[in-house]
Amino acid sequence: MEEVAKILEVKPEWLAYGVAIDGQKTGRVSHEGGKVIWVPEIAFGDDMNHPTENTRWGIPAEYLAGSLRCNPEQVVLCVVDSHAVEPEFEYGNTVFVDRAQKRPSPSGVFLYWDGLGAAFGKLQVIPGEAQRIRITQKGQEVIETDLSSVTLLGRVTGRIQRG
Repeated sequence: MEEVAKILEVKPEWLAYGVAIDGQKTGRVSHEGGKVIWVPEIAFGDDMNHPTENTRWGIPAEYLAGSLRCNPEQVVLCVVDSHAVEPEFEYGNTVFVDRAQKRPSPSGVFLYWDGLGAAFGKLQVIPGEAQRIRITQKGQEVIETDLSSVTLLGRVTGRIQRG
């Protein structure tokens, strides 16, 4: 079993039981020697607190923390299901959402819950007005609202580019 674990670049405990000796799930080790984090790809239905996990992607932890500047333990992947955030992100893109980043300053593209469902939009704090934000989506009127009227699910930090 140890030889198979070496070939697959996983720990023998993970191969045998799906967990390491300390009880923590163990990621693969990349050829560069760094740890790979298994990032869930999720989709939202009618409840923001219970997303559906579709699959998991193996992403190098070094890439998540370094290049994307996101928390590897809080990142999820989501598929953009609208044209709302073009040209930055297109319909069908798989994007990284850092669920630890829930402050709209600095401005950027966020995944948020508007009371009816999850949506992507460009959010920015309105200068001089306490707790008010501006939401911009392609093809829609700009919305200015209280920050408390939406629930920020996380900042979009990057996308998976298809080759």
